[in-house]
Amino acid sequence: FAGHPEGHPRAETPAIEAALDEKLRLAAGEGFSTSIVTQFGFDGDAVADWILAGRRRGRTAPVKVGLAGVTSLARLIKFATLSGVGPSLRFLRSRGGSAARLLRDDDPGPLIDRIAARLAGEVEPGTVGLHFFTFGSAQKTLDWLNRRLQKAG
Repeated sequence: FAGHPEGHPRAETPAIEAALDEKLRLAAGEGFSTSIVTQFGFDGDAVADWILAGRRRGRTAPVKVGLAGVTSLARLIKFATLSGVGPSLRFLRSRGGSAARLLRDDDPGPLIDRIAARLAGEVEPGTVGLHFFTFGSAQKTLDWLNRRLQKAG
């Protein structure tokens, strides 16, 4: 199911949260296993807050945090606008040069590290993972991921 840590451009947050809870409840009642994939964003605190709030609401489904893959700033802005991740766009603008440098360096690592730090000790291990939206740049994203994994040893 889709998760919207930063809201949705055409629906109010309480309505989409209630709809997600209802979908999860109905699926569980039918014996289906479920997971949630979030929209992509750039504000690790917003993502972590949303996951923690969901856990407090009783959501136990695994969450795959949606991240933009390694791609150009222009392409990110295009898809962010289409996807309704306005808070993330405001976050990027508020960071000015540091956000542009982060994207130019093709390194989603700081965002991943921020989310991981916020969730450490707060969620069960293995219940939160990553999902990359590559926007046509799958190879660049795979290359970055391989470099990250090699550094981690």
